[in-house]
Amino acid sequence: MDLLEQAAGVWARRWIVLAVAVVAAVGVFAWRSTAPEHYTASATVQVRVPVTDDSDPTPQVSYYATQVSGRAATPGVVEAALGLLGRDDDSDAVRDAAEEITTDAGDEPGFVVISASGESGEEAAVLADAVAQVLGDQVRTDQADDVAEKRSAITDSIAAVAEERRRTAATNDIFAVGALDREREALLGALRTLADTNPWRLALVEPADVPESPDAPRPLRDALLAFLVFLVLTAEGVVLVRAFRGSLSARDAAADVTRATGLAATVVPASAGATAVAPLLPAIGEARDVVVVGVGAGAEGRSAGLLADLLAARGDLVVLHDVSDGSSATAGDDERVVLAAEVATVDDLLPLASALSGPVVLEVDQRTSRRAIQSEVTTMRALDLDVVAVALRESVRSPGRESRGSDDAAGVDERREATAGATA
Repeated sequence: MDLLEQAAGVWARRWIVLAVAVVAAVGVFAWRSTAPEHYTASATVQVRVPVTDDSDPTPQVSYYATQVSGRAATPGVVEAALGLLGRDDDSDAVRDAAEEITTDAGDEPGFVVISASGESGEEAAVLADAVAQVLGDQVRTDQADDVAEKRSAITDSIAAVAEERRRTAATNDIFAVGALDREREALLGALRTLADTNPWRLALVEPADVPESPDAPRPLRDALLAFLVFLVLTAEGVVLVRAFRGSLSARDAAADVTRATGLAATVVPASAGATAVAPLLPAIGEARDVVVVGVGAGAEGRSAGLLADLLAARGDLVVLHDVSDGSSATAGDDERVVLAAEVATVDDLLPLASALSGPVVLEVDQRTSRRAIQSEVTTMRALDLDVVAVALRESVRSPGRESRGSDDAAGVDERREATAGATA
């Protein structure tokens, strides 16, 4: 099944597809319209490091920004932010708040966007600012602790070198004493360098603004998305159902039947004229008796009546007779007889088969599956019926279906009466 065939099948069921998509969209709109509002606010922080002429700070600030981004939603940071705001900071509150916090390092090195969500715009904004403040405080605390730890290590080393020099000086080893003096000077230089070092820090460059409108729910957006999703899913469902059922081609059902059965076939629209059955004439030939077997509800002698009209328009003398009740038709030698048999299933033809002679046209609903048509043709041939063609009647889905069928039936009855009068 190619794409054009699938598209034609979906187009044939377009009202079903649209109806399902519309119902889904309306349902999602109603659902999302009652959902609680959700606001999101964002604060931006920047990693700042000492700038030197001989180095590129980009890799360093990118590394620190990644570290900050990873710490924003950690329990320690969230708990401190909630405490700063005076909110509950138990484990459940911390977990719920952490789920509302996201970060984005962005494309510009050193900048981190901290986003927080809440039931109001103010709640979201103050939470984002609190997280940014806690991160900045923790960075300063970590830097101070790191400097203090290094200073303590250096001063301990200086004290150890001084003690070692005192013991060495007692031995009058001037070379060892000189080495220890140089080591002490190096340690003092490291201590002075540490005092002059400017650590990196985190600055709040753009506090969070209180959002004026919620970012969720968005009923219209969600409804449109649901419409598109269900439109696609329903269309795919139609394609799958048609493939599973073995439905006839939506582009050329008659050609599909011909390929499946090897018989001539034509589609008979609901409002068609007699010319709709013209493609069946080569299969019928000049046979005196022609049988049209309508299978299923809705047959109502439509194809038989059209065939009789077409033969009459060519100048033939035609007798149209309904043999569904087992009756037989009488006609003159120069008259052609169109026998119409309407049955629920082809199995119902068993009592009538002996009275049916000549080429047989099978009339079925266009929605009948390919497999069902093949089965019906096989069954009719098993009854020694000479099936030569298939007429596919178009289904009537409009409110006027019953009236149309009644008109067709009335037309057949009128032709019967006219035929009876002529033969009498």
